[in-house]
Amino acid sequence: MSNPISIRLDDVHLTLINKMIEKLKDEGIDKNRTDVIQMAIYLLSKEILGMEEVSDIIDKHYSGIKEWGKDVKKIKVYKENDEFVIERKTESNQVIKSSFKTEGDFKVWLDSNKFEIDEIDVEDEELWPLVINHLSKGK
Repeated sequence: MSNPISIRLDDVHLTLINKMIEKLKDEGIDKNRTDVIQMAIYLLSKEILGMEEVSDIIDKHYSGIKEWGKDVKKIKVYKENDEFVIERKTESNQVIKSSFKTEGDFKVWLDSNKFEIDEIDVEDEELWPLVINHLSKGK
């Protein structure tokens, strides 16, 4: 559930947000101000509250979805309508589907979810080299 809020930012903070959006866009990642502010809150909350408390809060607000890797049996990766699609099937057989318009957003997802190669079922042969190369790069 999203709740609209109104905040005031001085020119410095607004410029920082806009520069981050520009840099992400240059890297092929399509984000808006809300996305950047949410990412900043998430990163700062991990620093201040610790990962355990942040995880508890996330679990409480996203009921039925545990930390991505803990309840997920396997993920499928494929392209559909020129978008990168990821389907995760949980141990309770719940299917969670995410799609990404850009390769950059897809890579950000791969980076943030520490899956092993054997947990990924790449259905689109053209995506296989991208997934393998990107995941091996981080090791």
